[in-house]
Amino acid sequence: MKIIIISFLFSIAAFGETIHIASASSMKFPLKEIISRFKRKNKEVDIKVFFDSSGNLMVKILRGAKYDLFISAGKTYASKLISAKKSTYMYSLAKGKLALISREKIDCDNLADPLEKSGIIAIPNPIHAPYGKAGISFIKSIKLYEKLKEKLVYGANALHVAHFVKTGNADLGITSLSVALRSSLNFCIIEEGYEKPEYFVVVLNNKRIVKDFIEFLKSPVVKRILEEYGIYTVGFYQQPCIIS
Repeated sequence: MKIIIISFLFSIAAFGETIHIASASSMKFPLKEIISRFKRKNKEVDIKVFFDSSGNLMVKILRGAKYDLFISAGKTYASKLISAKKSTYMYSLAKGKLALISREKIDCDNLADPLEKSGIIAIPNPIHAPYGKAGISFIKSIKLYEKLKEKLVYGANALHVAHFVKTGNADLGITSLSVALRSSLNFCIIEEGYEKPEYFVVVLNNKRIVKDFIEFLKSPVVKRILEEYGIYTVGFYQQPCIIS
């Protein structure tokens, strides 16, 4: 009888568990696939994800928003949660790349040319979006910032930039490669001239199902999914970063 009761209680505990994730918007498409794969063996688990820029999400968490995991596209925002004692553990997951997006075809051999000839150029807001900071760094690296700064409009996040370009509110956009790959827009990968945005996973709740999901994030399956979206794990995958 004791065995039956214990088994029954365990089943109740497992059923209906929920993981709440706050994630950088640039991780939207790969994360949806990752969650789908995780749920194949964890059908009872409900995973709710809120996407926004890393900086905006950090502020929400500091103000009391309740999440179990935070996936940041920059170390600064992840580290601030550690400093604020919202978490004691984070680790590096992968690095992303920038892409130049357009409704028209782009000459990928000379990205300075379409930028100079363009009208409005959308980028994520560099104040709170790591891909926006990377975009500004790239523009400065090709010596065009002073010439282009009046053309720049700022989206709330990487997804918002793609929306600007799709709807004709911007002629070009600089966003994450992961968003560009699913945008149906023409794009060129930007390889140089900026520090690659690095994704960090910040653990905000140590409950069992969260630990299971974290272990899944470290799996080869997830590595393959991320790399399909231009988010690369080679060289730093599974390296923990613990800050006291």
